[in-house]
Amino acid sequence: MPGEVVEANGQILAASRVRWEFHAREAYPFGFTMECRSLAPDPEAQKLLTGAPLADREAMLRFAALVDGHEGLLGVLRACRQQKTLKPLIDYRRTLYVDPKASGDSQALFAVYKMLGIRLD
Repeated sequence: MPGEVVEANGQILAASRVRWEFHAREAYPFGFTMECRSLAPDPEAQKLLTGAPLADREAMLRFAALVDGHEGLLGVLRACRQQKTLKPLIDYRRTLYVDPKASGDSQALFAVYKMLGIRLD
């Protein structure tokens, strides 16, 4: 499994290995679903940032939880990666009512800025 395994319905053996054990009767006739989720840092995208704030498992999990459900923010972050610049994120901030107490993407955006070490000026 690429990256770091963070969830599985089997036994996590190592950062990139999972073992599933089940009886044949559990798999026949409909199959046995083996599920696994992993996270991998994107070194190219992190070149846009100071240091590598998303290089370890804990940071990647925090970041994934932080942006989960914020489709607008996720789209902007994808645009940053594709365009190899933070400009979409900076422009997005300007389009929102920027208040740390605000809900939705505004609050998540502030947390992303802080986690990634991006200045707010």
